[in-house]
Order: sequence, then structure tokens, then C-alpha cells
Amino acid sequence: RDEEHLRETLKELTGEAETKNTSFWNFFFVKNMWTKIISLVAACVIWTFFYASVGIIKRVYNVPLSFQLLSPLLEIDTQSAKRQVQITVEGKSSDINALDPAKLEARVDAKNFTVGTKQIEVTSPMINVPSFITVSDISPQTLYITFKQKEEESTAQ
Repeated sequence: RDEEHLRETLKELTGEAETKNTSFWNFFFVKNMWTKIISLVAACVIWTFFYASVGIIKRVYNVPLSFQLLSPLLEIDTQSAKRQVQITVEGKSSDINALDPAKLEARVDAKNFTVGTKQIEVTSPMINVPSFITVSDISPQTLYITFKQKEEESTAQ
């Protein structure tokens, strides 16, 4: 046994002994390096393919105007211009597909409106879409709406 121990010691001193480096870092990073590199590249390619396939899409909706805080003494003249706008929205396909068109509206602040024809500029912040969806186009951007005094309802008895 002493002789065997002595031979092992001599092999280590002369460099003939096999040194086993079994540290965690050596095992984790060095062993099978090419397999790990190929796996990492394949994962990146697959991720890029699926991310690119989701993509950004555009969709067009007709959105009604909603007059917020309109005086109860005013009403919109029925002969007035159209009361809706066409919008184009952009976003991830999953987000656009989840969008409920029935809940979309262009909100106009009408608290200072008076009798007469008003020029209304419709802008993106007026459209109630989620923050991760972008309104890229509004048509028409300018509307002319006529407001008139609300007629008294006659009560027939």
C-alpha cells in the first residue's frame, strides 16, 4: 500500500498522473461545449421565428363619436355631418384580435359647446384603445357638427 501511494505521488510530481478537474464550473461550461453552443443557437433561431410570426398588424374600425358632458339643453342636429370616424389601429395580432370593436368610441369633450356648428378635431388620445395598441390613422380628422337648442317635449293629455 505504501508502495502504491509512493507511485501515485511520483506520477503526480512528474506530471504523468491524470488530473481530474471536477469543479462545477468546469463541468457546467466546458464539458460538451459544442452541444451547448448549438443548442443555444437553435433556441435563438426558434424564438426569432415565433416572435416574427406574431408580428404587428393593422385593422380598420368605424367608431362612433361620444359627446361627453354635453349640456342637457343641447342636442345634435340630425341633418349634421356623420357622427363616426374610421380609425386604423396597429398592434400585436393577439392584442388586436382581443379588441372588442363595440367598446371603441371617440370621446369628445362637449362641456363648452353652444348652439351652432362646431369644428371638431378628432385626435388619437380621444379614441379609447388600450395603451399597447396604437391609433395610426383617423378619417376624417375634422368633423363639423351642428348643435341646436333641445325642443321641449309636448305632453299630450
